[in-house]
Amino acid sequence: MHDMGHQADRVRSCPSAPAKVSGETRVTGSGARAVGAVGGAAVAGISGGHAGAGALVGAATGGIVKRVRAHREAGNINEANANAYNAGRARFDQARVACLKGRGYTVN
Repeated sequence: MHDMGHQADRVRSCPSAPAKVSGETRVTGSGARAVGAVGGAAVAGISGGHAGAGALVGAATGGIVKRVRAHREAGNINEANANAYNAGRARFDQARVACLKGRGYTVN
């Protein structure tokens, strides 16, 4: 039979939980709207349209395109983070089981 003080020492020597992984994607301040506005104004000017209206449409389109790309990138980052977390969790679980079995505990 194990004494309680000795068991507490055993628990402390087992591996700790895996660290969480995170990432972030910047959406605002990227210049996508400005680039879109310049492009829209240029296209409108070349085609004989109103440059102001072209700039407005270009700015809106640039912002939408940037948000769609950022959303897609964030989804990819989230998937990569989930995969990394799951792999780390599996390694942690395996190490925990080995630790406990090595100390004579039965683990299911």
